[in-house]
Amino acid sequence: MSLKQRDIQKNEIKVEKSKVSLICQFSFELIRIPVRGEFCQHKQCFSLNSYLELMFAMEHKKWVCPICKKVCFNFIIDKYQQWILDRVRQLEINVESVTLNQDGRVDKEDPLCQIISEGKIRDYNDVIKWGFTQFQRKSREIDEDDNGSSIVLGRNEGQTIIIE
Repeated sequence: MSLKQRDIQKNEIKVEKSKVSLICQFSFELIRIPVRGEFCQHKQCFSLNSYLELMFAMEHKKWVCPICKKVCFNFIIDKYQQWILDRVRQLEINVESVTLNQDGRVDKEDPLCQIISEGKIRDYNDVIKWGFTQFQRKSREIDEDDNGSSIVLGRNEGQTIIIE
């Protein structure tokens, strides 16, 4: 190893784990579609739906990442974080963040790791049955449709944005 390579290694910061929020910074609800800008280097995602709603409402649009402020015209959907979010919704658990390891996977020490990886856990009742009592059930809201019928909505339900 050359002297230059050793100097570079001395100056590098190695991040073993990072805590990533699953909550949208705009709507304060669970992220719907987790994205980053194509030039972003961070693991934290933001909600595409909320970001686009905000941009369409602004008179002077600044298409930059809300996290790192880099130009943000193209978005990359983080399919792994989408899978985590889908599992959290399916299990109806209240989770605000997750710890990721260097590879971007849920850290084995994070309590969520075993729950989302275990295929036998299908809903909140299974979460409790398997002894994961530290997780609370996500609250639900009741809404009425046009006919007066009650509809149970998850607290984190959102609307779909169609760009024409």
